[in-house]
Amino acid sequence: MNYDDLTDELGQLYRDLRTGKVDPAVAHELNATAQNIHAVVRLGLLNAKLKNASPDLKFFRSARKAATKKPAARKTQQS
Repeated sequence: MNYDDLTDELGQLYRDLRTGKVDPAVAHELNATAQNIHAVVRLGLLNAKLKNASPDLKFFRSARKAATKKPAARKTQQS
């Protein structure tokens, strides 16, 4: 899994939970898994910082790509 996939999946989970498409218990377990992924990423960043090195995990490589991508034009929503 990479940065973009995780972000997209969590966004869809949130939308599905709000519309009732996902059982709250399932959403809770998926959120717990996302928190674990987040903790591993933070640990990888801290480890790289302590070693004064660039993190070299697939997750970080895709995050760097996402950070350097030009943002898409935002669509405005009318109330």
